[in-house]
Amino acid sequence: MKRGPFALVILTAFLLVTLGLLSVFANASSGSSTDRTVFIDPGHGGEDTGTRGPGGTFEKDVNLKLARLILDRLPQGYHCKLSRSDNYAVDIFDRTSLANEAKADLFFSLHVNGSFRNAANGFSLYYFEAPAKPDLSDHPAAEHSADLVNDRDPWHRVQLKHFSESRQLARFIRNRLGQFSDQPTVVSGADVLVLAGADMPAILFEVGCLTNPLEEKKIRDGTYLTRIADAIGAGIKDFLGDNSGISSMDLHQ
Repeated sequence: MKRGPFALVILTAFLLVTLGLLSVFANASSGSSTDRTVFIDPGHGGEDTGTRGPGGTFEKDVNLKLARLILDRLPQGYHCKLSRSDNYAVDIFDRTSLANEAKADLFFSLHVNGSFRNAANGFSLYYFEAPAKPDLSDHPAAEHSADLVNDRDPWHRVQLKHFSESRQLARFIRNRLGQFSDQPTVVSGADVLVLAGADMPAILFEVGCLTNPLEEKKIRDGTYLTRIADAIGAGIKDFLGDNSGISSMDLHQ
């Protein structure tokens, strides 16, 4: 059957509109994988200096520097928010409240460990886990225990529904850190107060041990911190994007 000029015009217009809609849907689909909000919490700040290294390095400064490095390494399309952008204090409850208000896809609290043992080293990754029996003698040095605020039971339990995802996020970060460093990396559950109220997957990362003179020297090295930031950024992308790079066996170790 012969088609007249008018029919060809109509057919051409239909094809153009269809192709345009397919392009819009494709762009929306590809953009959605990176349209995520990452909330980074540089621990301490202001008069709260955190751990102090033997060479005078303050934990609060390391946390902020690393947060900025991570921010620079997340690809375009990831929205990154900080709990603080300079040297000032933020209430511990406000840190997760700000993340909740931002509807963040994950919460990442940065700290540096301290120890009475000068040789202590390595990375530590904590996800929130309420203890069966309160024990105030063994907590991460970075923040106070959530057991101290049992009157805030609803807040205390918000993070529990994200337990599995938070643990998985910690393991993604651990695996990326292991690609550039042979230092030990602890992944553990703990009743960390700064994580308790986060209504999204959340972890606390302790970047080495600042009280170890050798660790302090490395932490003050911008190249070393940049490599840590690269590992964290890659781990965040692993968690929010393609999870095929880590086996199910690895995730359950």
